[in-house]
Amino acid sequence: MTKTFEIAMLQPYDYGLNAALWTAEGVDITLAFVAGMVIVVTAWVTNGQVTREDLTDIETVIVLLMVIMNILTVLVPPVATAVAAYWMLGYFLVFLNGAGFYLIAYK
Repeated sequence: MTKTFEIAMLQPYDYGLNAALWTAEGVDITLAFVAGMVIVVTAWVTNGQVTREDLTDIETVIVLLMVIMNILTVLVPPVATAVAAYWMLGYFLVFLNGAGFYLIAYK
């Protein structure tokens, strides 16, 4: 059971969120990745630009892990394969993204 939930109907302008915008040697930059990074940067810019001094050590680790894991999932094919193969790792990344976004947007 590798796919526990899938949104197949969300396809704006005949592009799925998993449609590759750029592909090279196993690396796929998808619409979902670009949208996710734009959302995180927009939240940081529009909500007061949280600095390192505003966060505790654990909060800093959460935000850094969120950004690093999002980038590694796209740019390192073995990490992308692990996330696709182990649904618990995928759930962990969803919760990590939620916690990181909360810290960036509402701290």
